[in-house]
Amino acid sequence: MIDSSKTINFRIGQRIRHLRKNLKYSGKLFAKELGISQQQLSWYERGTNRISIEFVYLITEKFDVHISYFLQSNYMINIEQQRNIQEKNSLLIAEACIKNGTNRP
Repeated sequence: MIDSSKTINFRIGQRIRHLRKNLKYSGKLFAKELGISQQQLSWYERGTNRISIEFVYLITEKFDVHISYFLQSNYMINIEQQRNIQEKNSLLIAEACIKNGTNRP
C-alpha cells in the first residue's frame, strides 16, 4: 500500500492548505474564490482527490504564486537556507581577510 503522505496529491494539498492559512482565508472563502465546494477543497488539502495541473495553475494565477511553490514542498526553506549559507560564507571570507590583513581571501 502506498503511504498517502508521500503522494504528489498529498504534498500539493499540503501546500494549498499552507497558502490558504498564510493568506488567512477560511476554507469556505478560499473554496468560493476557486469556484469549488468547501468539501472538494478539503479533499484536495488532505490529498484524498487527485489535483489537476489546471487547478494548480488556476491557484497560481488567482493568488500570484509561482508554480514551484506547489511542486517543491521545501521551496521556501531552501531559499532561506541558501541565504543563510551565503551570509555565513560572506562573514567567513570577511573574517579571513581581516585576519590576513588583505582585501581578498
